[in-house]
Amino acid sequence: DFTMTLYLRHYWKDERLAFSSTSNKSMTFDGRLVKKIWVPDVFFVHSKRSFIHDTTTDNIMLRVFPDGHVLYSMRITVTAMCNMDFSHFPLDSQTCSLELESYAYTDEDLMLYWKNGDESLKTDEKISLSQFLIQKFHTTSRLAFYSSTGWYNRLYINFTLRRHIFFFLLQTYFPATLMVMLSWVSFWIDRRAVPARVSLGKSI
Repeated sequence: DFTMTLYLRHYWKDERLAFSSTSNKSMTFDGRLVKKIWVPDVFFVHSKRSFIHDTTTDNIMLRVFPDGHVLYSMRITVTAMCNMDFSHFPLDSQTCSLELESYAYTDEDLMLYWKNGDESLKTDEKISLSQFLIQKFHTTSRLAFYSSTGWYNRLYINFTLRRHIFFFLLQTYFPATLMVMLSWVSFWIDRRAVPARVSLGKSI
């Protein structure tokens, strides 16, 4: 599995929220208003754990524009499943995806799509992992079918991870090689010096 913290932002238009204004370009609200209006019921497919950050208050923002356009943003940490192939470990590359989908509304009721394609996904340029190199992020979308409920729009955040071989050289291969080389020292110790040979074997 993998854990990711992200800002999830939804955009849609609800004419019922339109208002007349000559001075305000938009109106911003916190999470209390979210419970009183319609919002998309998006969830993370294959999620194991997830939560909305709530320090010092729920990290939820709702911004309404005079023409009824809505921006709904929240800060979420999600742990999701990723099928990995370790047959080439530690020279492996893994491809994982974070999937979003409406829970109740089929494609006839709700259309989900990336607002600007791959440009919809913005990542921190300073992101780094000790064991992996993040090669690329890209977005896709397609329909998912459930036999009992129907077709649903599903959005994908795909990313590829390539394992750092240098990390394992320092953490695994180099210490193991050094220990094997130290064990060879016992061959140069007189075979009659049993205490020295035993002590060296125990220390290794």
